[in-house]
Amino acid sequence: MPADALPWDRRDELGTLRAYWQTCVAVMLRPSATFAHARPEGSVGSSLGFVALSNLAGSFTTALFYLALLFAIPREMMDGDNVSQSGFRLVGVGVFGAMMVLVPVMGMLVALINSALDHVVFRMEGTGQPFEVTLRANALSLSPYMMGLIPFCGMYGAPLWALGLRIFAYRSLHRTGWSTAAVAALAVPLLSCGLFFAAYAVIAVVGASLGR
Repeated sequence: MPADALPWDRRDELGTLRAYWQTCVAVMLRPSATFAHARPEGSVGSSLGFVALSNLAGSFTTALFYLALLFAIPREMMDGDNVSQSGFRLVGVGVFGAMMVLVPVMGMLVALINSALDHVVFRMEGTGQPFEVTLRANALSLSPYMMGLIPFCGMYGAPLWALGLRIFAYRSLHRTGWSTAAVAALAVPLLSCGLFFAAYAVIAVVGASLGR
């Protein structure tokens, strides 16, 4: 297979959606072989485009399902609460549209921040690959978000699957060992969880003290 065999790198030939679909399937089902034949580097725009599509796929169907529930509310229930059915539906459509814009944008921002933090870990461990490699690996690891096309699957199951795939991606694209890749992929999430629970513990202790 050529070095640029990753379907996402051939989207001019395959079409963006088809290339995205084929890449997600390959990454989810054959991560080792797929990342082994993928180019380590990719443009920032290419990686962020994959992130945007992944976040959109992860939330679109679920958001559409909730919108359909809003439209299914009977007029009688609205009238009983003095709520305009047309106005309520218009607000629902507006919220849906705002989500479809904000979710990809926020996803790209989160991917940039996460990749930057993971790249700091790589630098601390002495790897010399550029930031574009870390961002590309982080973006491709979001392939399980495609499961979001099934309502609720992408929102709850995909993040953990993506975290596991990130270890495969970092190992292959950064040309490093399993331990280095695992530390880079898991250090920030584990530290964040630790700080989160520590903050809750401090709040609980302070609250209990003030209560007494």
